[in-house]
Amino acid sequence: MLSLYDFSIDYVKAPTLIRTSGLRFGWKLSSDHTDVLQRSYRIVIAEGRKIVCDTGVVLSSAVCDVT
Repeated sequence: MLSLYDFSIDYVKAPTLIRTSGLRFGWKLSSDHTDVLQRSYRIVIAEGRKIVCDTGVVLSSAVCDVT
């Protein structure tokens, strides 16, 4: 099983969002299988039920400094 953990925004694990642009996201991957790699990601930010930002699917193995 693949799971994500240690989410961060601007290198902070429990941030208080003040700005809405120029944010840097990060996360770590864990899997019970070997040689598992990320090929894409999608970041969705919502305020209540209202979607504020949706990156769509991004083909990238990046897990840190994601803007």
